[in-house]
Amino acid sequence: MPASETVEARGHLIDSQLMTRICDKVIEHQGQFEIIEFNVGKTNAEFSTARLRITAPGQGELVALLEELMPLGCYMTAETDAQVKKATVDRCVPDDFYSTTNHRTSVRISGEWRGPRHRAFSRQDVTGRESRDRHRRA
Repeated sequence: MPASETVEARGHLIDSQLMTRICDKVIEHQGQFEIIEFNVGKTNAEFSTARLRITAPGQGELVALLEELMPLGCYMTAETDAQVKKATVDRCVPDDFYSTTNHRTSVRISGEWRGPRHRAFSRQDVTGRESRDRHRRA
């Protein structure tokens, strides 16, 4: 199962070819990267910063890849788990519910990124044993 983490890099990423080396290292490990944010320094004294989402074929491969990215200046960002709440009323969501589109979405629960079991338009994703049992009966 694919595993992902978000990393940041800071420094002279372009002129030192660090960004190229970072991307090459991910590909070398059969991983994928998504550049979430890239700010280029405008002077020789100003550092560039980048935030990348790194995905590897599995958790073990991800850990090994991250260890190889650290000497290239990458460091992990602090990510927090999604806040999971019980619905107070069936088929309703709280006011602060995060809604997404039909694009593939993952949620971090207990330190692990998880995708939905069933993708569908116009519905809420549910977690937990009760919801799994209810979903199987539906």
